[in-house]
This record gives sequence, structure tokens and C-alpha cells, in this order.
Amino acid sequence: MTWIIVIVVGLILVKALSVYLALPTCPECKSKKAEVVSKDEIKREPMYFKEKQRIKEYKNTSGQKQYFDWQTKVSTNKYVNAPQKVIEKEVLVEGERICYDVTYKCSKCGKTFHRKEHTDKKCAVNL
Repeated sequence: MTWIIVIVVGLILVKALSVYLALPTCPECKSKKAEVVSKDEIKREPMYFKEKQRIKEYKNTSGQKQYFDWQTKVSTNKYVNAPQKVIEKEVLVEGERICYDVTYKCSKCGKTFHRKEHTDKKCAVNL
């Protein structure tokens, strides 16, 4: 039991360290205490993200057409009937990468510095 606690605490510490190391660093004094002064958009570019899609196929136990009725609800209920086949496939999802030029001001020495950052946005998926 204590090994599980040690592993969980270790994972939390690794995550906290990775968040701390991702903070912007002042090139003058190497301080991690900086605040955002301005954020200017540089460019936008289209991207594609790979996602896994799971398709579950159920056996038609009623022998009738599969309309959305109580029989379909019962036959596709995962607690009553398991799916006959589960298919996993990779799907490309459209998205967009937005690049920014972020200006920071160091709280320790007062110098300003720039850093290029980006954010990725996925479009809504209609599956």
C-alpha cells in the first residue's frame, strides 16, 4: 500500500516540476517570476489531429429493423448485452494552430523579453 502512495506522490511531483520548468525564464536574471504585458497574434495555420474513434456493433436480437425504440435501447445496453464487435480506427480531425508573440516583464529585474508560443484548437467533431 505504501508503494502506491509513493508512486502517486512521485507522479504529482513530476507533474509539478514539468509545469514549473514550462514557465517563462528571464534571460537577464533567470527568474521565473514574469507577467504577461502583451500578446500579439503572429499567424494561424490549419492542422490535423489524430484521434481514436470507437465503433461498437451489437447483435440484432429482435430480428427487426434497428429503429430507436426500447428494443434497441435494451440490445445496445452495455450492462445487459456486450457489443458483438468493437472497432477502433484513427480519424483525422481538423484544427488550427495559432502562434503568438508574447511579451513578458520580469518581476525581479524589470526587464521585458519576448517568447513565441502557440495554442492548438480542435474543431467540433460530428461523428
